[in-house]
Amino acid sequence: MTLARVAACVAASLVTGNASAAPLSCPLELVASQTATAPAPEWAVSYETYPLRLSGMSVFDGPPDEQADLKYHDSRKANREWTVRWRLAPNPRGYWLMCRYDGTRAQVSRRIPDGATRCTGRYDLTVAVGAGPLLVEAVCE
Repeated sequence: MTLARVAACVAASLVTGNASAAPLSCPLELVASQTATAPAPEWAVSYETYPLRLSGMSVFDGPPDEQADLKYHDSRKANREWTVRWRLAPNPRGYWLMCRYDGTRAQVSRRIPDGATRCTGRYDLTVAVGAGPLLVEAVCE
């Protein structure tokens, strides 16, 4: 799902008043700032300028700072893809989606809309990002 499509779904749900109908997707890229100090005057610090690509996702029972990371319910590998799925039962604490990015410790998270029943991660096993496969879609609906 493209970022433009996610934005359109969110906008449509706000107009209709049904925010739970819109899927929640991890942004495919993240912009993050980092700072470093040179170890000695003869060293120069420089920074890569490439975008940080989505590399992982987690689903949490409650806010991520409570560290209740849930294991997915099922996993399937087929046609050079790996798909993982979480089933979401009604939960008064709520569920949260956390998105991780290669090349940084920065991550973003957001509460999954009440009424969502599943989250899915789809990885491309033919493309490596860091130490794992490329996460091409992370969506909760």
